[in-house]
Amino acid sequence: MCGIAGFVHASDVDPREFHLFINRMLTAIRYRGPDEIGCRVDDHGALGAVRLSIIDLRTGQQPMASPDGRYWLCFNGEIFNYIELRATLEALGRTFSTTSDTEVLLIALTQWGEAALERLDGQFGFALYDRRERSLLVARDRYGERPVYYTSVSGGLIFASEIKALLQYPKVARELCRDAIGNVFRLWTALPGQSCFRDIDSLPAGHFLKFRGGKIEVRRYYDLPVGRPASINKLDDAVVELRHRLSESVRLRLRSDVPIGVYLSGGLDSTIVTALVREQVTTELHSYSIAFADREYDESAFQRDAAARYETRHHEIRVESADLVRVFPEVVRHAETPLFRSAPAPMYLLASAVSADKLKVVMTGEGADEAFLGYDIFKETMFRANFNSFASDEERRKAIARLYPYMPGFDGVGRESLLRALDAHKSGAIDDPLFSHRMRFALGHFADRMLPEPHENAESTLSDILAARYPGFNGLSPVARCRIIEYVTLLEGYLLCSQGDRMATAHGVEGRCPFLDHALVDLAFTLDEDLMLRHGIDEKFILKQAFADLLPPSVRARPKQPYRAPDSRAFLRHSADGWLDHVLSQSNIAQCGLFRPDIVSKFIGRLKMKPEAVAPREDQAFMLLISTLLLWQQFIGDFRSAPLTDFARFSVFAGART
Repeated sequence: MCGIAGFVHASDVDPREFHLFINRMLTAIRYRGPDEIGCRVDDHGALGAVRLSIIDLRTGQQPMASPDGRYWLCFNGEIFNYIELRATLEALGRTFSTTSDTEVLLIALTQWGEAALERLDGQFGFALYDRRERSLLVARDRYGERPVYYTSVSGGLIFASEIKALLQYPKVARELCRDAIGNVFRLWTALPGQSCFRDIDSLPAGHFLKFRGGKIEVRRYYDLPVGRPASINKLDDAVVELRHRLSESVRLRLRSDVPIGVYLSGGLDSTIVTALVREQVTTELHSYSIAFADREYDESAFQRDAAARYETRHHEIRVESADLVRVFPEVVRHAETPLFRSAPAPMYLLASAVSADKLKVVMTGEGADEAFLGYDIFKETMFRANFNSFASDEERRKAIARLYPYMPGFDGVGRESLLRALDAHKSGAIDDPLFSHRMRFALGHFADRMLPEPHENAESTLSDILAARYPGFNGLSPVARCRIIEYVTLLEGYLLCSQGDRMATAHGVEGRCPFLDHALVDLAFTLDEDLMLRHGIDEKFILKQAFADLLPPSVRARPKQPYRAPDSRAFLRHSADGWLDHVLSQSNIAQCGLFRPDIVSKFIGRLKMKPEAVAPREDQAFMLLISTLLLWQQFIGDFRSAPLTDFARFSVFAGART
């Protein structure tokens, strides 16, 4: 794991200033790579990296140059199949001087060009500079595990792992993008390719960028395997293949020259990953979990059962509501986007505990719900699609009772309310491309009222993106469409980025996700839906069957419980150090200019009167409001340039102009 930054061919910037600019950019994201720092500079630009040393600790420094000096590479992430790729390249006559995956990536790119991307099994964001052609290739992994942002200034291209690094470069505008923020309010995340900053783009997952002669070309190299007929519909066959592919994915992701720990949430996915890690790791294994003081969110009993079963050295991080409030401004600073929930804050605290134990790498269960239909929205979609097939409302009520067994107070009144909501979004619109997500997106209409002016139609734009990327999208089943939308929106834009990469790298920790191995994802898309969502109710059925012998009985028997954390009630009760009152002050809201002050004032007044009776849409609107205000305050209102770092203090400084 690292952080990368660089720029090429800005016509009105003095090359004598390049060292200064790359220094500030790297300093702004220093926490991503606390072990080493380095850059390469010539008269046309600069590339730099801050390094978290995990593979080839001694000789894997960056930016790495090809032997002839033509190519420079800065690379964030891991190439898990680098050993196999190295053997292939050696058979072609290529030689190596290190044992790093960085050198394998560099030589693979010089051997095969952009076609090398299809050979990579990894999580990455990288930039390859060709000094002879004065061109740049920038790429991001298939599912968006590692972020890359870019913008164009004065005919040049500036890129970095995080936006705060781009803002250190002269003439990069510091202004929030109203359209993108509106999209986050409606969809929970910006659209693929967007950031929440004006004129700064996010390279979408599975895409690469080519820059030459002042022109930017963005192309897609990976698509989800959509539209293939289910080729595995027998449970026994599916179990064997799934167990093999996930075990292989874990084996590859255990490649490291430093110890690896696990995040253990107590749910099915992280427990399976922990079990498979334990099968392959005979040394001491550290596991980490969050224990909430609020019982509504706490899963510590299941975490302890799993830790005991796999004999891990378990670390339980107790989180109080006040802790979430205290760190939330830092969480937003790292996320660089509005947040619709507080859930990234506990992950920030968890990564801090991992870092304090001098551990650099953790395995996580992210990606399993998308691949194997684990979310409630999949069950909701199937229920709504079959709404008219139920014999009566009483049968519908019985089915609804099985949808949310974990929800407190989900009694007759709650079920009746949900039945009415589902009835309003039933199968009459089943051909709607966004049928599965209309109920979720409807929540955003409430928060949307706080924004002062129209912005782009988020749902319409998303439909266009899906239709262009997947021509047969509209003809898929509602559940199949739902899964693709989850990959393209929530997984890429929020779970892997805001809640995953940003919270871990804030403390110099790398997360690895075995469920995001592309061979495993390909398998999931060949399975019959009923093997994953049995009878429309039993989510991730195939995972439970494939790993039943490895799971503690308590975990195997428990229903799905999504990861949640306290939201508005916690903030209204615990305004740590007074920051919330300042952020929500009328003067701050007016100065920000992104909201309608009258609507916001009435909304906050209503919440403060009855903080215990906040509806889900109000909870979401509150979190979006305060995180957007924090985003503006930290990046626009109170922005400060990063200080300069004394590169000479670190073991790597390839800074001579070459």
